[in-house]
Amino acid sequence: KATAITKTSVKLTWTAAAGASGYSVQYLAPGATSWTVAAVVVGNATTSYNIVGLTSNSTYKFRVFSVCTETTTGNKRSSQATGNIAATTLK
Repeated sequence: KATAITKTSVKLTWTAAAGASGYSVQYLAPGATSWTVAAVVVGNATTSYNIVGLTSNSTYKFRVFSVCTETTTGNKRSSQATGNIAATTLK
């Protein structure tokens, strides 16, 4: 969920994913074709991140991937993404 939207920042919040060791917070800028990693948040307890340095009056798309740990057999768990959400920064 996008909250605390200002001219140049958006705060994202999400629900913790079971088994996640952290999260990759990403955004897609207007007109861009590839996602930018804003941060890799370490730890399952942190479920929000403030993305700063955005352009005012612009619509961005955001997503959060869980970063999963290895299982006891050494296999990697697949990452799960939130659905994309869009938010427009203020003028």
